Order: sequence, then structure tokens, then C-alpha cells
Amino acid sequence: MKAWRHTGLAAVAMLAMVHCVEGGAPGAQGDLSIAVAALNLPGVTDADYTLTVHNGPGGTGEVVWTRAISSAAYGDGAGSLSYVGTCDAGTGINTVTLELTALYDASGALPVGSYMNPTPVSREVACVADGDVAVTFDIALARRAEQGFFDVAVQFQDLFCSAKLDCENPDGSDLELLHAPDGGRGMTAVLGFACTASTTGSTYLYMDDLVIHCAGFTEDVRVAPTGLGTQAPVANADGYLFGAAVYRGTEQLASKAYWNVSLGLDATTFAAAGACTLTTRATASREPFPQEVGGFPLPAGAVYPVVTWDVALSDASQRVCTSHEIDGGDGVATDYVGYLPQLNAFTWSPDTIYMQHRLQPIHPTLPNGEVLSAAPPVCDPACDHGGVCVADAGVSVCDCAGTGYDGAACEVPVCAAPCQNGGVCVAPDTCDCAGTGYAGAVCDVDVDECAAGTDACDPTATCTNTLGGYTCACPSEGIDTLGDGTVCDYYASCDALLAARGVGSGSYLVDPDGAGAIAPLTVYCDMTWDSGGWTLIRSTTTSSCVGTMGTVAPGTARYLPTATMKALANGASQVHIRTKDQAATRSATSSAGGLAIQNLRAGNITNLGQTMSTTSAPGWSGPVVPTNMWYNCAVSGTWPAVYWACNNSNGLHLTTATNVCSFTYTNAPAMEAMEVYLR
Repeated sequence: MKAWRHTGLAAVAMLAMVHCVEGGAPGAQGDLSIAVAALNLPGVTDADYTLTVHNGPGGTGEVVWTRAISSAAYGDGAGSLSYVGTCDAGTGINTVTLELTALYDASGALPVGSYMNPTPVSREVACVADGDVAVTFDIALARRAEQGFFDVAVQFQDLFCSAKLDCENPDGSDLELLHAPDGGRGMTAVLGFACTASTTGSTYLYMDDLVIHCAGFTEDVRVAPTGLGTQAPVANADGYLFGAAVYRGTEQLASKAYWNVSLGLDATTFAAAGACTLTTRATASREPFPQEVGGFPLPAGAVYPVVTWDVALSDASQRVCTSHEIDGGDGVATDYVGYLPQLNAFTWSPDTIYMQHRLQPIHPTLPNGEVLSAAPPVCDPACDHGGVCVADAGVSVCDCAGTGYDGAACEVPVCAAPCQNGGVCVAPDTCDCAGTGYAGAVCDVDVDECAAGTDACDPTATCTNTLGGYTCACPSEGIDTLGDGTVCDYYASCDALLAARGVGSGSYLVDPDGAGAIAPLTVYCDMTWDSGGWTLIRSTTTSSCVGTMGTVAPGTARYLPTATMKALANGASQVHIRTKDQAATRSATSSAGGLAIQNLRAGNITNLGQTMSTTSAPGWSGPVVPTNMWYNCAVSGTWPAVYWACNNSNGLHLTTATNVCSFTYTNAPAMEAMEVYLR
């Protein structure tokens, strides 16, 4: 294959400016701070420029001043410089024109034909009286690379590119590479583009669709260089191409990328096609241009080299393309393009200049790289909550403006007024205050959990509200199982409470069945008589012998539910019956574990099955025994019946009769305040 010509693209960067005032403007003056970025061409030791300022737009008006300056005198000697001069504030818009007049290396001035000079370049500026206005010229300079392209093996900053279009062999015969429909190889045109930046990093290539316009056809032929290997043209209605193929990837150095497109020309269509011309363009960069809906924009405000193909392929009778090298004057050339929002003497485009496709040669899973095309940027993960994926410096990011969300994927809600006291922002301007102890739009209003009934205290604990929370306290007789008042356990009886805490007589919570179905209940405990530990289970008054089921306290007509009484009896061994406040003179106590407690455990009257006698009361002792406790008839009854001394007119009657509750049943009705205890 013939040797290619190569072009180096020198990327540039703006430098800091120094102050040096020159010249005199025709009217009110302002200062122009002019900066030319470094050319970064290897071996360049100096650059000469001519700077000219006109006091009108588009280079019109009078010359304010013109100066010949050099990079060695006003910059780094490698092409960059900074210069401050005056402008004419009286006319408003001034035009600053920069012209590169010479480049130098160690051997002296470089031949003019060895580099492509895009100057003169002009920028329009608004001159401000007694003010500084910055003017920056950002130029990528294309220079012919005389050395062999593929011999590059050292790191350098410049981009070197090769471009061509080949249609014939060295002897002038047709280049035949692609297989034609008949199985043989047919006439082929090969477009080649390759660039390298350095021995490290990536080189990004850009290329537009290849378009073939034929005078005899109404529709252009179009090939998108996006596939790999054989691919069908995007448009080929008249069959001018019998096939197409794309080859891309890297060679040797990771930073050297190539992108070649082969076009199979069908000679049988030449007569109808007439004159056919291939057009496309390509360029390269060291950092990726962002992917946007319009494509991949060239840097705004920069003069950027782009390789263009505008080559005649065939006429009505034959192939006319041959071998076309870059900048050889026959259709493959380096052009300078750029765009700015304002008018200028340089041929700036008024619109953004886009390339259609971008080749990323380095890809984690695709050995031949990946081609991206003009399309909306793609964000991964996708933007949520109405966020829009946009390109930012070559990277797709989510723009969350106006959504009420933030984060990489617009997934984080934003609360303009921050949530307080541990509240969590769960939606735009919406705080979740759950678990904080606060309410309100930003979790700043204390919640009284105790009043609202939303506390987690044990039902028997005392709840006390605090700022942002509450405290729970078990009753003094309770057992704070978890230490926070959320679980309060209790002793099974007054006897157990006395043994554990040594408390005095009074009302306390007990839990006779522990984890059973019976909830803790308040009972009265006599902690003094006969060593204490007695639990009150029934009481009467002088006006009511039976009363109602409920909480039992001295001086009330109440009795405990049967299940509760049984549970207490199961943990007790004795029954004690007395007249209120007269235990020393009017009381009877059963023997431990005797028939009386056994009957209560079964829910029966205490003297059921007791030996009948007129002189004794087996299993009982006390001041009223046996006088008021003997009986001589069969008895029966269930709780709340306690004792029936039948046939004993002076005996104890404490049953369910509404008008008899006394140790001395002499004449009905006989009613006194009585109490029944267990221990």
C-alpha cells in the first residue's frame, strides 16, 4: 500500500495573561487582554504573529493599532503569548485580528508548506472605557508529519492523523476487495482514517455518514460507518453499491485507532448514475466530545481541523477515483472549522458543528471498540422522577432541575426546609417523622405519645411525655423486665410480693397466672396479720352481701372473677375469713393445703364434703371455731359462695344469698362487713 501523508493536530489550552499597555486609540480607551494558547507542536521554539485592532465590527472602521509580536517576547517561546493593548470604546464593537506569520524550530523558520495556517482569525469584542476585556484565540494547528505514522512509540501531546481514499492498485488496476453478488471480488473503494495521540490513553475518532451523490439518481447513496464487517447501506435505492464493510479498532499502541470503510462499486450502474461523488468528514480528539441529540459537537469557540473527503468516484462510463492522499489536492483535505455565537471575520459557523458518530476504540467487552451515534445521552442508571439525561463534558449525567430530587439518578428527594429531629425527606418537601417523636411539616412539633395512646409502655406502666419521646415506669411493685417500662411483670400474690419487696398493707398489682390469659390486676394485701401476705378475694358490707364482680377492696361489696380466684387459689394454701377489722375476735383460718383451699381451686364452696358435726369444724381454727363453724347437713354451692353452716342458727353464712353474710346467723337478715383472704 502506498505511503500515507499524516497530519498532526495540536490541542491548545489558555494561559494566564500579563499587563503591557501599547498604542493609542482614536477615542475613549479600554484595554484588551489578548491571549494566544500554546501550539504544543514538538520542536517549535518561537512563533511570530501580527495583531491588528479595528474600531468597527467585521474588521471595518479605522485601525486602532497593529503590532508584530512574538511568542519569545510575550509568551513561552512555543507559540503562546499574552498581550494587553488598547481599544476604541467610543465605537463600541472592535475587531481583533490575529495572523500567524512564522514558526521556528531549532534550525530556524519552518517552511510555510509544512503546516496548515488557519489565520488570520478575528474576534469581535465590546470595548469598555477604562476597563479590561479578555480576548482569547484558541487554535488547533495542523502540521504535516514527515515521519512514518506507525513508527510513533513515545508519548507526546499532539494528535497525528492519516487519511486517504484508495480505488486502485499501484499498477492502476481496479482495487478488488469486497465479494460481489456473483461470488467474485468486485471493484472496491476504501476510505481510511487513523489517528494517534500518545502511547497512553485513548484516541477518539469521529466520522459522518458516507454520502454518494450521483447526477443520474434522485436519491443519494448513504453508508453509516457504525457496524462492523459487512453491512447494508442505509440508502442504496438504485444499487450503485453492491456491498459495504466497516473495519475499526486499534493497532499496536492502545492510543492508535483506525476506522476504514470499503465500498463495493457496481460498474453496471455507472451509465445510469452519471457522475458520482463521495463526501464525508472525520476528526479526532484526546477527550471525548459529548453525545447529544445533534451528534458530537466540536469545541465551541475553537478553530478545529477536520478531514474532508470530496472525491469523484465514477462517471457515466468508468471509475475515476485513484489513490487520494490527505492534502494532496485531489479531494482529501484538512479544513479548519469553528462556531461562535457572534459574528466574526473568520468564517465561523452560526450553528453548532456536530459530527455524527464517535468511535471509542477501548471498550471492556468489545475488542473492536464501540460506535456511538447522534442520540439523546443515555444515563445508567436511568434518570428517575422526570430527570433528563444530558451530556456534560462528554459524560452523560442526570439534570434534576425542577424535579424536586437530586442525586446521580434524581433518586434523592429534596426538602427545601430540612427535616428536623431525625425526620427523613421521602418526597419533595415531604418529611417522614415516623419514630422521631415529632410531627409537623419538618418534624418540629413534639408529639404527646402518652395522650395519643401511641406509646409502647406496658399497659400497667406510667407514661410520661418528653420532648421527642416519652418514658415508661412500671409501678413500684412491678418487675421492669426490660428496664424501659415497656414490659412490666408482677408477683403472683401478696405473699410473693411481701417476700420479695417487704411492702406494707395496701393495694398492689399482682399477676396470678404469669404469662397466662389473666391480666395483672389490683388487689388489696394485708401485710400485717399473722405475718401478712394475705390477698383479699371477696368483701361484703352491712348493706350488701353479694355485691358485684370486680376489684375487691376493704369496705366494698365485691368479689373476684372465678378464673382469677382459682388462679390465686392455685398459688395459695390457706383461706382466712373474718369480720372487717376484727380478725382477733371474729375470724376463722383453714389449715394449710386442706379441704377449704382445695374446694376453692375447683370453684366450690369451702366446706363442700367437710365432715358434719355439731361440736367441731374440722380443718378450721380461730376465735369463732367451732361455735360459728359447725354444721350437720349436706352443703353445696360455687363461687362466690364461701361457707354455709347449715342447721347452725348461730353459724357462718357467706353464700350467694343477698341478705345473709354474718358469723352469727340468728335472725335473717343478718349482714356485716366480712372479708375473705387467701395466702
